[in-house]
Amino acid sequence: EQLKRGVPSVGQKPLNYQYIFRPVSASAKLYIDPHAEVELKTPKVDWSMEVQSIAVELTKPQYLSMIDFLESIDYMVRNAPYRKYRPDSPLHQNARKWWKYAMNSILEAHIRRYSRMWSWNSIKQHRQLLKNYKNVYKNKLTQAKVSEETQKQIQDLEKDLDVFNIVLARQQAQVEVIRSGQKLLRKKSTDAEKKGGGWFSGLWGKKEPKKKDEEELSVPETIDDLMTPEEKTKLFTAIGYSESSHNLALPKKYVAHVVSLKLLSTSFTIKEDRNVPDILKIQIIDLSTKISQRPGAQALKIETKLEHWYVTGLRQQKVVPSLVASIGDAKSSLLRIEFETNPEYGTADQSVIVESQPVEITYDAKTINAMVEFFQTNRGMDLERLTTATLSKLEEIKERTATGLT
Repeated sequence: EQLKRGVPSVGQKPLNYQYIFRPVSASAKLYIDPHAEVELKTPKVDWSMEVQSIAVELTKPQYLSMIDFLESIDYMVRNAPYRKYRPDSPLHQNARKWWKYAMNSILEAHIRRYSRMWSWNSIKQHRQLLKNYKNVYKNKLTQAKVSEETQKQIQDLEKDLDVFNIVLARQQAQVEVIRSGQKLLRKKSTDAEKKGGGWFSGLWGKKEPKKKDEEELSVPETIDDLMTPEEKTKLFTAIGYSESSHNLALPKKYVAHVVSLKLLSTSFTIKEDRNVPDILKIQIIDLSTKISQRPGAQALKIETKLEHWYVTGLRQQKVVPSLVASIGDAKSSLLRIEFETNPEYGTADQSVIVESQPVEITYDAKTINAMVEFFQTNRGMDLERLTTATLSKLEEIKERTATGLT
């Protein structure tokens, strides 16, 4: 019951919830008319979706929690190579184990690993591994049918090689096979339905043997096998046919498919806490997009409208300053963008229409200062900055030491 009460709905809004992304309520409608192309009165497919409100609110405690979460993920990623050396005992009264964990992490992950990597035995083993993989892969390229033993050898060798060395060895094998004069044999894809039917074709009929004469005297199945592209163009022009997907029988003005999306309200709010005035609030009112298609003219039309856009700042003496506001005609949209291919009224191939109303932008110093203070954590330097500062300091000391020695 408590879980059900925690699920928000239109008539029920849970209390004491601090949302970052508020619940979204939307409705969608789909209208399909199978006889629309005969009557030519309504679209064949009309899909519309309306979203009531999308609200994002961010408070200072939520922002700090997000920073802590991202830092914890960063620490876990950094600690991943050393996790296998970490002791299970707690830190208190087990200092020896934890100092050993720190030493083993540095020795095994950095010092000993690079020592093994650059030793002559490791280099010789790696070169021999690449050579074996290249020879086995050359056998795969020159054989019509790869044996299971060869395939197993390739899989075992690929387990010890990384992607870069595998690709490099394969390219070297292909070049050596081509230079030796041998042909690269590839698997031929077989289509069971075209050549022999399905799996049960052997139960219902006798499989006919393949003959070379039948392959040579095969009957063309498509018009592409009978005619050249020039001959096809002449034939289609004579009969009035087009290979395009649009239906030439429909009127050019008939709209067959309509898709519309409407967003009534969108807001982004930044505040110090729940019960304090907003520092910054951005509102987008009535944003809509409509896509319509006219198959008879092979035309597509995309229209986007934005009615209002408001940005308000920090309240000062019971007055909320307006940072961004539209000052144009209230009856027209703030922004309207229309793109259409093969427009209905005109001879152009494409048309773009952009209409906008004037916008007034006001600078408010207190709002900007409050925004800067909001994103300041005041927790000192993080790990990344501390590491960068330490490395730069070490480089500086190194240069001074080298200068002093010379």
